Amino acid sequence: MVSLCPQWVAPNLITITGWLFILSNFLLLSYYDWDVTATTGSGTSLVRSPIPRWVWFYCSVGHYLGYALDGIDGKQARRTKSSTPVGELFDHGLDSWAAILLPVCLASVFGRWHISASDDFWPCVSVLGAFYVSHWEKYVTGVMYLPWLYDIMQLACGFCYLATGIWGTGLWQYELLPGLLIQQLLVWVLELAFIGSFPMSLWNIYCHYSNRTDPHPRRLSLLQALLPWSAFVVMTMLFWVWHQFSLTDIVEKEPRIFYFVLGIVFSNISCRLIISQMSDQPCQLLNPLFLPLLLSLSLSFLYQHIELNILWTYFFISLTAHLHYGVSVVQQLCSHFNIYCFSLQKKPQ
Repeated sequence: MVSLCPQWVAPNLITITGWLFILSNFLLLSYYDWDVTATTGSGTSLVRSPIPRWVWFYCSVGHYLGYALDGIDGKQARRTKSSTPVGELFDHGLDSWAAILLPVCLASVFGRWHISASDDFWPCVSVLGAFYVSHWEKYVTGVMYLPWLYDIMQLACGFCYLATGIWGTGLWQYELLPGLLIQQLLVWVLELAFIGSFPMSLWNIYCHYSNRTDPHPRRLSLLQALLPWSAFVVMTMLFWVWHQFSLTDIVEKEPRIFYFVLGIVFSNISCRLIISQMSDQPCQLLNPLFLPLLLSLSLSFLYQHIELNILWTYFFISLTAHLHYGVSVVQQLCSHFNIYCFSLQKKPQ
């Protein structure tokens, strides 16, 4: 597919185009199914479903295009001899944000037949964990291996959209075995994504430390190697407390915003990990977005009647902070390397 791209197209332009396809799926499903209930009870007939059939077909095409473009941006960079740390950060930074969009969009496919919005928490965290463990592995070893589950999950997600467009949302409510729905099986697969990828990363790290022939080995102490997990664990704990002990059941009321905010914080953590790896610097113990998150969590228990407003406020704070951080870092890197982000033209000296 990369051969179809003109050589004047910047790799970062391919990256952001693919990400916009994934984001458009999220925005489109949010418009038709904001509270993730549109497909609940719609049965196999798409005529009665508030989500039009064309939306599912668009999501399938958009997902596969996003997946395909994400896979060729690196090839385009090597093809045009424009590989830089800017491209790596831009690519993986947007991927980290897109990681939360996959399970949230699938929630609209499955509805709330047998799985509530609160039940989606651990599948979402598992998908984020599977993404994070690959970049943690690169932080430790200097080499990144994408787990084979990644490609399978991407292909399966696009198929879910396509199958829903053809056969309807009721397809996912059929029983494979007594008490086991297709929907439940797929959710378990998402939860196993992290469990399946973690042992492989540990094995790769073991092999890296066992390799005595590497002339420039990257050797971190145990504390340095485990440091990146502090932010991920704290993030998970804070959002779990909010989702588990919310006095107004905030996740059931605003599942999209809650999980999107989770994705913003996760993306910020991942971007900082990527920068630490590229600059060979120690990873940060905690994330700056934790302070307003902890404040929002505390206020939600004290003023439960405005918990929804608190969540939206934190959404705007975290979104603004993350965008400012991302844009500032990319601008500084582009200035340092004397390049444009979305163009292959060289800056004047």
